[in-house]
Amino acid sequence: MREDYLLEEVEILPLYNIMLSKQRDGWRLVQICATAFEGYNEVIYSVAKGYTFENYKVKVPIDMEINSISDFYPSAMLFENEMSELFGVKVKSINVDYHNKFYRIAKETPFKKEIKITKAEDEPESGSPSGNMIVNDMSKCILCGLCMRQCPVQAIEVDRKETKTWKINRDTCIQCGACIDACRKFKALSFGDDGQTGIVTYTKEG
Repeated sequence: MREDYLLEEVEILPLYNIMLSKQRDGWRLVQICATAFEGYNEVIYSVAKGYTFENYKVKVPIDMEINSISDFYPSAMLFENEMSELFGVKVKSINVDYHNKFYRIAKETPFKKEIKITKAEDEPESGSPSGNMIVNDMSKCILCGLCMRQCPVQAIEVDRKETKTWKINRDTCIQCGACIDACRKFKALSFGDDGQTGIVTYTKEG
């Protein structure tokens, strides 16, 4: 007998309702596991029903919170405490929260990977940029907001929840490149020229 298998990447916001729906339909929680990447954690929620196995993957920026599912999957609190303590995943409203006392470890969040900021003058020359505007490749952007928080002049605005947009005020931007450094993992931002001025809006499709 061959088991059915699904791995689907979903947004953080609808994850809670997806898991709640699974619980109500009789699916059991198998595991929640985290993998650390620079600036974010990849978290996979696995559920099973009979011989059907489904996995839902979310990318969680290190400074973003996700909702606990321990209110309807009680055993989830074990996985959630673990990934909070080891990977630094911010999980709110865990039914039984150990507050980083789940393990006896010497180093706080040992698997967490922070964004490494490298100053532009420290980088080797790689050729001149094709323009002096900050442009966004939305096929790579996950709307995490790290670039917005690094911008020294607040020229960037990110709306991950409602409009799924990334905006930049070209009149305010000083082309310092701090946002590009913040997006080093995803490489969505670069210098270029899309011919637009003023407040420019990029929209995430799908």
